[in-house]
Amino acid sequence: FRYKHLLYSSDDEGIRARHGEMDALYGDGERVLVEAAKAELRKGFLYLPDDPVYADLLLDLYYDQAQAEAILAGNLLEKAEKARMGPPLGPPPPPEGFVISNEISIHQQVVSQSDRALPGYLSLLTDDLGVPGEPPLGFRIFRDLVPTRGLSAANYINEHDEVVPVIEDTELFDGYKDLTLLFNLLRDHGRSATTLARLLVARGGTGDIDEANQLLARSERFLFLQGHLLLGIFADLPEEGDPSGLAESIQAWSTSLESLADLRQIIAGQTNILGFAPDFLMLIENFHGPGSDIFDSFDVFKKRLLPSDAASPLKRALDKLQDARASYGDFRGYQDQLSQQFVQSTISYEDRLLEIVGAVPGHPNYSDVPTANPGSELHQQFQSIQLARLRIQRNQIEIDNLAEEIQIEINRAAAVEEAVIHYGDQQAKLTEQIGRLQAAQAASTAVANSIDFSGGPKAAIAKAAVGVANAGVQAGTELKLTELQADKERLAAAEKAEIEGLNSAAHVKTLYLGMRTLAVDSAVAALLLQQEVARMSALYREKAALETRLAEAQAGMATRYFADPVHQLASEANVVEANLRFDRAQRWLFFMARALEYKWNIPFSNHSLDGRTWSTDTLFRLRNAGELEDFYAAMVDFDALINRGKTLRYDWFSVRKDFMGLYDTDDLGNPAEYVDPVTGEICDAIGMFRILLGRKTRHVGGGSEIVLDFNTVRQIPGGFFFVGPTFNLDGSISSKGRFLNKIDYLQIRLPGNHTLGRSQLAGNLTYGGTSFIRNFHVGQFDPERPDRLRNEMTAYSTRYWFYDPTEGQQRWKFTDGYTVDAVAMQLTDDPRVPPTVTKITEFKERSVAATGWRLTIPLVQQNTQVLKLSELNDIEIYFHHYSAARH
Repeated sequence: FRYKHLLYSSDDEGIRARHGEMDALYGDGERVLVEAAKAELRKGFLYLPDDPVYADLLLDLYYDQAQAEAILAGNLLEKAEKARMGPPLGPPPPPEGFVISNEISIHQQVVSQSDRALPGYLSLLTDDLGVPGEPPLGFRIFRDLVPTRGLSAANYINEHDEVVPVIEDTELFDGYKDLTLLFNLLRDHGRSATTLARLLVARGGTGDIDEANQLLARSERFLFLQGHLLLGIFADLPEEGDPSGLAESIQAWSTSLESLADLRQIIAGQTNILGFAPDFLMLIENFHGPGSDIFDSFDVFKKRLLPSDAASPLKRALDKLQDARASYGDFRGYQDQLSQQFVQSTISYEDRLLEIVGAVPGHPNYSDVPTANPGSELHQQFQSIQLARLRIQRNQIEIDNLAEEIQIEINRAAAVEEAVIHYGDQQAKLTEQIGRLQAAQAASTAVANSIDFSGGPKAAIAKAAVGVANAGVQAGTELKLTELQADKERLAAAEKAEIEGLNSAAHVKTLYLGMRTLAVDSAVAALLLQQEVARMSALYREKAALETRLAEAQAGMATRYFADPVHQLASEANVVEANLRFDRAQRWLFFMARALEYKWNIPFSNHSLDGRTWSTDTLFRLRNAGELEDFYAAMVDFDALINRGKTLRYDWFSVRKDFMGLYDTDDLGNPAEYVDPVTGEICDAIGMFRILLGRKTRHVGGGSEIVLDFNTVRQIPGGFFFVGPTFNLDGSISSKGRFLNKIDYLQIRLPGNHTLGRSQLAGNLTYGGTSFIRNFHVGQFDPERPDRLRNEMTAYSTRYWFYDPTEGQQRWKFTDGYTVDAVAMQLTDDPRVPPTVTKITEFKERSVAATGWRLTIPLVQQNTQVLKLSELNDIEIYFHHYSAARH
């Protein structure tokens, strides 16, 4: 073990560690000598099994051997870090063009190297050393001596050829050095396995996923068994704050073990390596000021992430990459340099914890409680989960109400058996179809109700994330994307279906389509809920990992780390910051890629630029900001190549008719009559409309207002709104319809005989929920399943993000719906003509078809009546929109 004297040296600037020279100090020749020494020592135990000198020497052999192997593993990690940053520090990328493959090959060596350090040491616990007895002699030696074995500072040979310690205080701590080292090695093994598995999943090549799964399963089993074995040997261990750092090492091992399990869940689940579902969509508001022509979310991202913009997350990541490349060679291993690196890394870790928790460690509000700091990432995830649950529960109520209304119409029919839905040349009983819809909604509701926060958010998330003893979430995981796709296919087919056997068939079909849309919306929300639970679980894991890194990087540990050669610098501070900046920029580019796919409703895939092929999945293979910049350029180039002709149209959307299905006449041309599902009262369309609005009225301070939730996922008969295909009797396409049907602007009218003398009224309009866009190609009916129109439309779960500049709250936040306050609504009794009120342009470029619309209309404000419900005949929304022809 000559490294123990030669790893450190001195020069004019002081003493420094030279871990990079370890390859020359310890290799296969030294490994042979170690095994020979062990064999000689075993002979001594045959004669003196209880000799404490032999026992201590044996533990030193194992300790120094494991330490040497760990130092070599650390050198490989440094090599992998350089590979990640690319040239000039690392080698050029391989032929496929990305440095991830260079990194993977090195991390495979790291895992192999960590396998050298641990098994031999741990095998001592089952080794009788040639002396029969129970427990084995090796176990007894470890158990009896380890508590008293302290760690002394490393030595070096000074200019006088004297062996002297590298620091003045030679005793670093007075016990458990072997156990501390073993838990550090277990921690490092878990971190190495997790890193390699993540890289394999990100690359996604042939056999990569299988290799990742095998590595994770093997490592998780190994860490769990060996860690708990070691913990079971000793009754009383040092607590947190002890100079040995044993408690912190045990916590780091536990966090590393959790990270392995977390990654296994990601691979088995429906989220990508960034923790997002493949269909996640994030829309950000247009913040470029009045007069800006940038409304499309992708174009906003393009401007926000511009690599030349100093405020761009991508630009900041690029700058930090350059800093890391420039400063990497400055670190020489002096003690003062190590202390400075710890201070800088601590700041980086605390900054990220501030984003997650909303407070830095040590602050009174620093906790695992997500509601402690509004605006934090934990708080936003908690909000997201609660909103998804509320959305599902609200849909359940609405579906029950619609089902009750349909049942009333069925009961009014002459024969219940005649109420059927025709899908082409096949038919199904209406009651059976409703039953299937209610069952689908019940499955989503079970997911929403299965997350119990009564025991605390962190415990609830941990339980829900793994599905332990939680049948609701386990059942919820069966709501696969394939089943959601089937629901969308049924929704698309239902547009073309016809209901027969009822005089009020048009009314019932409107209600049925509403039920079908809500069921799809709930399925989307259930999937979103599970994904958000997984993301919140990942945030808690990241928080724990950062806390562990923070404890390891405390400036007070710098002296200890400097004098203990196994603790070489994990990452230079600029590299830590560069990697954190990269993670942030990578998330933003994922949002941008999804916005690009939403803009054109086609996947970003197989796009060639600069000799490489790009797609959304390519993003996960990228490892430094330079590669992210190339990805940005590929997206911009792809967007520029697509040019679809837009045709502008306008349509009226009647809430009374198109959403509630309250028509003035029935299918036979007679005045329509409707039954109040609550009172049994019979009334006309307008009367029923006012009754239903009255039940959607809430009281607020000094007044009352109508709060109307509605969806626009439907084709307006005879109009241009969300126009789908039509089919001939033989199933061939008669008309392809249109796609990319998106909003240009909106206006709102409130028709009726208004007597309060107002011409306008200010209300609020919200857009959110699930939006739908018809696909580039017309869907196809399954000959065996005419109730399904496959691949007709894509569903998007939308969310709006905005930046909060408030002092102490400077971070990006989201709302589940984008609300425009004080929209002008025109009160009129004129014929249906375009309104004269101000245009609502904030929803420009959003799909016309969405489930999460909410309109708030005041009735009484400040104790003054501003609108009489008894004078309101309808609510009409004027859509000025565009779409593109299918080819």
